[in-house]
Amino acid sequence: MASSLDRPEVSVDIKNISPWYYEIVKFKFSLLQSLRKFSRKIDEMDYYVNTDPLTGLMNRRGMKFEIDKIISMKNNFSILLIDIDFFKKINDTYGHAQGDLVLKFLAEIMQKNFRTNDICCRYGGEEFIVIMPHSNKQEAYESAERFRKIVQDTYIENIYSLTISIGIASWTENSNDISEIFKQADINLYKAKNNGRNRVIPTV
Repeated sequence: MASSLDRPEVSVDIKNISPWYYEIVKFKFSLLQSLRKFSRKIDEMDYYVNTDPLTGLMNRRGMKFEIDKIISMKNNFSILLIDIDFFKKINDTYGHAQGDLVLKFLAEIMQKNFRTNDICCRYGGEEFIVIMPHSNKQEAYESAERFRKIVQDTYIENIYSLTISIGIASWTENSNDISEIFKQADINLYKAKNNGRNRVIPTV
């Protein structure tokens, strides 16, 4: 058992040991302590590997893991692809440090204004993704539009206002191919950009 601490069931096996010598009692206790430390370290490693260090949101790797899990459970979900409008202008005008603050600020608003089971991710650069399990196109659109208005109406120190554009696609309603879902969300995002920004475009 001491050489198999990576097995999920090993803690149960250790607890089921009925020690009859003092030394075995101490060894059993040491094994359980080691197992707890080992599990904590694995959890920490998983967190850092799957998390964007700037925003604290899931990165692409963590996002893919969550999507694969939802698909394996045969649950419907929607994807909100979010892009900060004129982000390059923010970096050019206020500097990259201020740009990083804007990214962190948006991440905080996302975490506060979506459901607890919605998965907020940083997709890369100024793009974010929200995975909304058990939601159809209409529910996703209403959530996205509500979030867009919250961002638009929120004051950011030194920048004053911020707007976002959002493209939406829904698993099974729009396609059963996850790459197609991302493609459709991306197309809708560019439609939002080309139609004046600060708007939400779903897949019809």
